[in-house]
Amino acid sequence: MRNGTSYLDVKVEVVTPEKAKAWLADAAANRAISEGPVRRYAGDMLSGRYMLNGQTIVFSDDGKLRDGRHRLSAVIAADVEIEMLIVRGVKPETFETMDSGRSRTLNNVLSIEGHKHTAVTGAAARIVWAYVAGTNLKYAPSRSELLTLIREHPLLEQSAARVGNSQFARSVPKSALAALLTLATRDGLFEAKAAEFLRGFLDGEGLFRGDARLTLRRWLERERREAGLGGVRISEPFFAAATKAWNSFAKDEKIIEIRLPSFFNIETLPIAGFKRDLWGNVPDLRSTSFARLSLATMEQSEALRA
Repeated sequence: MRNGTSYLDVKVEVVTPEKAKAWLADAAANRAISEGPVRRYAGDMLSGRYMLNGQTIVFSDDGKLRDGRHRLSAVIAADVEIEMLIVRGVKPETFETMDSGRSRTLNNVLSIEGHKHTAVTGAAARIVWAYVAGTNLKYAPSRSELLTLIREHPLLEQSAARVGNSQFARSVPKSALAALLTLATRDGLFEAKAAEFLRGFLDGEGLFRGDARLTLRRWLERERREAGLGGVRISEPFFAAATKAWNSFAKDEKIIEIRLPSFFNIETLPIAGFKRDLWGNVPDLRSTSFARLSLATMEQSEALRA
């Protein structure tokens, strides 16, 4: 393929962990490798979702790796062999033009597909996926993993729509509440109870001391007033607090105070009505070494260049 007065060598190659290590060892200077993208790429590779889609691994005409370090690091982390499009012969001075565009976000794709409430649906899907997978709620699934989840579980979008637009709802982390509703009602047994829980929590009418919905309202108001928590920072603790309140309400038990565990996941936050076997498309990462991918993986890749 001709590029100006030079030629590019473009072909599909099977990239092995050994080949990826060798290429990373001779990579040109670049920004530090980030754990999140590597983990997401590796997850897609392990689950079979990674596809030959035109993204390239780029080498300059001096043989230096110029683009693709996160995908190559993922090959090493996942220990798989993957077909990739390899481009060789790019002029080093063109490097600054790479990655200058914006890729489609999850919300972009959902909007294109005609989904509504995309922001809440997408954020709720992240919480649901991480919870079902057994990881910390801060875990960031790949876009393709979230799209699969949303497409296969329409209840996510329905829950996002149900959160409502009451005056009180404006201060509620809607994605966390939608995630809880989805997890608690997937099998349909707690649908009526969940509707009652949501209605009472949002409108606050007729609640008494010890009512889980009132206790949750007061917890949220106190956290926002005293700690000034907002946005993403309060989403995870609110999910945990809402889970505690929901469990008491589902069992018709009173709760005066909400105490949160120090770590939020499927083990520390059981949810009344949740059934793991209804979420077969989400891997259980609790017993896999992949769940423990950390910066050590990236440091190993960086060490190859030292």
